[in-house]
Amino acid sequence: MQQALAVDPSYPEALYYEGIIELQGLHRADLARKAFQAYLRAAPFGSHVGEVRQYLGQARSPSPSGTPTS
Repeated sequence: MQQALAVDPSYPEALYYEGIIELQGLHRADLARKAFQAYLRAAPFGSHVGEVRQYLGQARSPSPSGTPTS
C-alpha cells in the first residue's frame, strides 16, 4: 500500500485500505479521516464511497467501532 501511494498518492484503492488500517488497526482516527477524505477526492464515484462515508462518520465519533453499519 505504501509503495502504491509513493508512486501515486491519489490511488483510490490504496487510500481506502490505508484509512481502514489507520481506523481499525491503529486506532488513529485523524489519519483515517485524511485517507478517507483523499479517497473521496480521488474517486468521488468509486466502489467504496458508501463504506468510506460510514467510516468517516465513525472516525468523527469519540470511539469508532471500526466497522461500517449496514
